[in-house]
Amino acid sequence: MTIEELLRDGAMKLVEARVEIPEQTARWLWQHASGMAAHEVFLARDKEADAQVAAEYLALVARRARREPLQYVIAEAEFAGLTLYVDHRVLVPRPETEGLVALAAAQIGALRGADPERTLTVFDLGVGSGAITIALIMRMRSKEGIRWMAGDLSEDALAVARRNARRYGVEDRVDWRWGDGLDVVATGEVIDVLVANPPYIPLADAPLLQPEVREHEPGLALFAGQDGLEAYRMIAAKAKRVLANDATVLLEVGDGQAKAVQALFLEALPDATAEAYADFQGILRNVVIHRQV
Repeated sequence: MTIEELLRDGAMKLVEARVEIPEQTARWLWQHASGMAAHEVFLARDKEADAQVAAEYLALVARRARREPLQYVIAEAEFAGLTLYVDHRVLVPRPETEGLVALAAAQIGALRGADPERTLTVFDLGVGSGAITIALIMRMRSKEGIRWMAGDLSEDALAVARRNARRYGVEDRVDWRWGDGLDVVATGEVIDVLVANPPYIPLADAPLLQPEVREHEPGLALFAGQDGLEAYRMIAAKAKRVLANDATVLLEVGDGQAKAVQALFLEALPDATAEAYADFQGILRNVVIHRQV
């Protein structure tokens, strides 16, 4: 069978499974299995496919046809200029979360600029694949003056995050914490910048999700009670104990949740202000709370 015929067969299987962009996905999977670049695939379409590579390719197609996310199938996800390892233990990083990274980087930069001698503690709560922490470290080029912390309830997620941090040579720069939310912050420790992309999907919305999300991504990182706000309540309830007097909290939120999340934190932190920022789709995706005691 030629590469062209194999690609056509793979695309047809993906069409039958109602996978989006089936022809392009078939080419991506062949590139992953064969190690060929896109132009090499084009030039070699009439050549006979190697039997071993073809078998590996068809196995990948079968996984994608079962609606497993493409990123899990190829064990890679692109995020903020990074190539991260991902599997079923962590969420696939979303492009909209890059906005949270940009806001956090700007805030860290402003604090460093206001007081260059100050050492900031930046905590990524619910680190998952490590996407946010690693992207921030790579953006904040200075190695001095920032203490990075990252926590997660899932030991499996921490293992993935540490693997990705190792890939970029920053594993030793992070203080990794396993445990439940802000409980991992010890008495006396103070957080200057808290960044979190917590679970925020209401349980009732599960049937509305694509099979890639509902059936394959970890529910612990997706769902947060009946209204999707449970994780924010838990963070808000414990924030006052761990935040510096001039701390900033940066959160990703679900569509339509910004006002409710702002209200939760303003009630818990009466000395704070809150703002909401839209993502590239115009959805209020990020809430930023500035504490001023």
